[in-house]
Amino acid sequence: MGNSIQQMKLQRKKAQRDKRIKAKMQAQEALGALNEFAGAASMACIDNPGKITDFYYVETEKIGEGSYGRVCRCSNMSTGAPRAVKILRKVSDKREVR
Repeated sequence: MGNSIQQMKLQRKKAQRDKRIKAKMQAQEALGALNEFAGAASMACIDNPGKITDFYYVETEKIGEGSYGRVCRCSNMSTGAPRAVKILRKVSDKREVR
């Protein structure tokens, strides 16, 4: 009987260790994905110098609005990836700039 209790304790320890290892691996994968996303997001401005309309189809319908301007949907012309763009108002002449 004592042997079966020891086996149960060992199995429990192994299960806990496996659970910790799995959680650590998932955390590392998530961190890797986050770093990859951050790297791609930081390249958006570097890869697209010039006017936004040269690289994105910008819809006129607004999806949101804030104190500095409105937000519209857009999509990348080459990849079709959906994005959002905030269109800011110039305070001096009240024209919108994209």
